[in-house]
Amino acid sequence: MLLGETNKKKAKYKIHFIRAMSGDSFLIELGRGHCILIDCGYKSTYETELKPLLKKLHREGCRIDILVITHMDEDHIGGAISLIEENGDKNNPHIIAIDNIWFNGIFNLCRINSFLSSHLVEKLSEIEHDKTEYLMSRFLRLIGTGEGFVSAKQAETFEILCKEKNYDINLDAQNGLIMAGDRTQIGKWEIKVLSPGEKEVDCFAKWIDRCLISSFGKNYKLDKQYFVDFIEKMIIATTKDEEGSYGSECISAGKVDIETWIGTSSLVPMNEANRMSIVLEITCDNISMLFTGDSESEDWIDRAMTQYDVVKLSHHGSTKPNIALLEKIDTDKVLISTNGKKNHPENDLLARIIKKDIKDIYFNYEIRQKQQILDCQEDYCFTAHFEEMEIEG
Repeated sequence: MLLGETNKKKAKYKIHFIRAMSGDSFLIELGRGHCILIDCGYKSTYETELKPLLKKLHREGCRIDILVITHMDEDHIGGAISLIEENGDKNNPHIIAIDNIWFNGIFNLCRINSFLSSHLVEKLSEIEHDKTEYLMSRFLRLIGTGEGFVSAKQAETFEILCKEKNYDINLDAQNGLIMAGDRTQIGKWEIKVLSPGEKEVDCFAKWIDRCLISSFGKNYKLDKQYFVDFIEKMIIATTKDEEGSYGSECISAGKVDIETWIGTSSLVPMNEANRMSIVLEITCDNISMLFTGDSESEDWIDRAMTQYDVVKLSHHGSTKPNIALLEKIDTDKVLISTNGKKNHPENDLLARIIKKDIKDIYFNYEIRQKQQILDCQEDYCFTAHFEEMEIEG
């Protein structure tokens, strides 16, 4: 557990750093039974890691004030679907009480975006139906499947489940989507949204519209079923979540010069879906935490503070989305959530963190660079922590 201090009294919070394979899941206890759950990893994350923890917290009198699904990637939303399915009706929860859910899903995006909603119809004509079937079959031949893909279908399932089970979605939102400037209070803690802003939402919607126009023409029409299915296949085919870059020294024996790791990343930017991530600033008195989803930090850095006690780095240790963050924000602790798959974390990012004089670097798994990182501790005056699901400070 990560413990913090307010001025003269202890702040009652813990961060449970959950093992979510190549995904994300964090549960933050804010004291007096209040909790925030940020992402739920895969279905297996919920079954093996999250469910036992939630049952334990329930027995201790805790509740989830906000369940935040930062964006629709499978490695963030998959476990949330299982949680809502098993938890049952909001008014009679089987696992734990959940008061509110923050999630920017496909349906909410369509509701607030006029140029997308104008193309949705209740039922397609026979000609439009045949055309859609043909294009969908083409996409299915072009793409494969695999863990971690963006899943519009899962996003739709999650939204429908929440409605069926009477859960509130985006209760604190001003316009239906959780966006920069939205905030809420949990006890003495303030939860503030830094991203997405209007620019990120607009870019995502316009990107969807451009792709649909290129396939169907300017006056395309889709019903809700085909709209969600097509978006999912389109995103998988065109913006697959990129893997990180192996550094040239990642598996070399003996102590390495981390300077050689700088510049080894291909600096792949985040796709449009990742840039829609909900970024949260959580503060109380002199304590501050930052959770970044899979966001691109340059999108929201001007809205952030310059100092945080704890920062969860974006996209499992990829370099590009964290550059602006590392240049403009200081912190004592960083969290990197990855099991080392998909070439994460990148050596380039690790070198930048180590050179930044951050005191503690936390990993929820052992990673391929473990020994090289441990060898650097004395020279760079930091401590590396591996496989600590509850970290006390």
